[in-house]
Amino acid sequence: MDVVLFSAVVDFDLLFGIADMCEIKVQKYTFFSFFQQLRKKNILLLWQIVMCFLMKKLCNALIFGLLFLWQLPQNLVALVWLAAAGPAKKIACRHYNVAFAARMPKGAGGVSLGTFAIVSHANRNNQRVIRHELDGHTVDSKLLGPLYLLVVGLPSALHLLWYNKFGKGRPYDDFYTERRANRHAGLK
Repeated sequence: MDVVLFSAVVDFDLLFGIADMCEIKVQKYTFFSFFQQLRKKNILLLWQIVMCFLMKKLCNALIFGLLFLWQLPQNLVALVWLAAAGPAKKIACRHYNVAFAARMPKGAGGVSLGTFAIVSHANRNNQRVIRHELDGHTVDSKLLGPLYLLVVGLPSALHLLWYNKFGKGRPYDDFYTERRANRHAGLK
């Protein structure tokens, strides 16, 4: 079916909307309709970009939420720790994890609990410690989920107590939890 236009002033949106509903192919011959179609394509492209951005944000929020729930026991401990530690400063953020500099017990360089890596104020510029906690222990937390505190957290804390009392002169990183964190973080 062909459509013939007799008027010089035509509402192209209405015409093309009706033509699309009737599945009629209409060719555009005017200079203005070309720019109107270009504008529609740009709006469509902009819409696709916005939707892609929103979907990415939605997916990131979903992943963060699921990881937070999977690591809930250690996340709760971290939130209590941060609340008790006083002022904390965010120093790094990557891979759905965040690192803070906060008050730590004597002898502790840092601790990783779920989504949170907490380093001492003295180590806030020490990239090795930040990577060890943020890129190392957090991988085990994601892998082990609720078992992390039993498999990594408790043995690591006991190792720190033992090391501070008896282990001077020995490398702290020889313990299995520390070796694994260094391996995950790409440290030697």
